Amino acid sequence: MIIVKLSRPGYEDQLCELEPGDHRLGSDFSCEIALIHPELAPEHLTLRVSEGAAWFSPYQGALVTLLRGAAQRSIPAEPQAWTPLYPGDRLRLADILLELDGVKPERPGKGGAVQRLWKAWPSRVVAIATILLVCFAVIANLLFLRHSPAANASPRALQPLAAADPIASSPSLDKALVTRELQALGARIERVNCQGESCHATLRVDDVADRERVQAKLKDIRVPLSADVFADKEIASVTELIAANLGIEARVLRNEHGIITLSAIPDTKLREKLAGTLKTDVPGLVAVRFEVASPVDLESMAKRVTGVWVGAYPYVVTKDGAIVRPGDALEHDVKLVSITSKHLLVEVDGRQQKVIVR
Repeated sequence: MIIVKLSRPGYEDQLCELEPGDHRLGSDFSCEIALIHPELAPEHLTLRVSEGAAWFSPYQGALVTLLRGAAQRSIPAEPQAWTPLYPGDRLRLADILLELDGVKPERPGKGGAVQRLWKAWPSRVVAIATILLVCFAVIANLLFLRHSPAANASPRALQPLAAADPIASSPSLDKALVTRELQALGARIERVNCQGESCHATLRVDDVADRERVQAKLKDIRVPLSADVFADKEIASVTELIAANLGIEARVLRNEHGIITLSAIPDTKLREKLAGTLKTDVPGLVAVRFEVASPVDLESMAKRVTGVWVGAYPYVVTKDGAIVRPGDALEHDVKLVSITSKHLLVEVDGRQQKVIVR
């Protein structure tokens, strides 16, 4: 039995058993292994498993990196070609690592036909063939030693072999250099991890249009880099859609750095069900929080503010041209407490809340 393990930073590892045969992996729900991830194609690769052996074949245009053996040497995978997987091998798909348990130490496809033919021969023929091979090897070795130019030469110290793995001997990428390259993209950098000659970054933007712009610029980055780019508004809209499909009334109050804040749900079981589903199905979601929603629509209030002055005598300007200073009423039953360049602090029913202004 072959068991596949899927690992991704910030998520629990997933394990599933694979029966002999072909198994498609991708972001489409029709795949045998379906993973919701913005960097995965609907059909990304196919795993072919048999008893104790496994191969993989990426689809055209799908990015898959093979990390070979204990040294984890990085090898780009050829599309639409079957590549065997050996013990210790792993596949990298964006920030997902895939490894298999149950692959036998013998390399798939090597020795199987020879061993079956060997067992099929009569034992007497096998013994005779073995004796002839040994005799031939001994005679050839004696002749080589006799006629070799180095047979009478004085012994000398063996020279060490040069390093065969250029990746293992090369220096790691400079994380600071990669970060500087990413800062020019105009996205919020959440995380940068560098190992060997490759780096992976997690970036956040406001909407889908910003994500497409950043992904286009990523192609011009001068260092080996893969990145997840998550859009805040997309996460919020998918969250509300999932809640609606589950029949749960929950409104998105905030979405900051992948932490989504929803209006409070009194039923504990429904709250836990929604949070668990969101963490599993929404790419880029880090955590789910709940809080009592304000009776005032703070988002609409923020849109009414057209100007902010944070000088010695701060004030805000609303759409109707009114100037509101700290201590004045911004709206009915809403008092403006203080002003900063990033948010307003207001008081609603004796409780202070932030209003984000852009």
